[in-house]
Amino acid sequence: MHDLTKEVKTLSIKATSVADTSKTASDEIVQTTLPKVNDLLTELQATTQQVKRVASLLEANPQALLLGTDQPEPGPGEPGYKEPR
Repeated sequence: MHDLTKEVKTLSIKATSVADTSKTASDEIVQTTLPKVNDLLTELQATTQQVKRVASLLEANPQALLLGTDQPEPGPGEPGYKEPR
């Protein structure tokens, strides 16, 4: 009976140790890893939007890749503006 009590006590100590380790790992994930994942997802979303804009531009105007985008005509008060005739 004494041996059984000793084994139960040892198992209890090990279970407590495992629970403490799990809590520490859980705290680490919540405090460190999740904020990094959120930052990464935010950056990924911004990058995806930029890629979509570039893809749309190239789809509508493929020569923009080599020649650049067309500059809009200058408006009144801007350098290079010419009054329509």
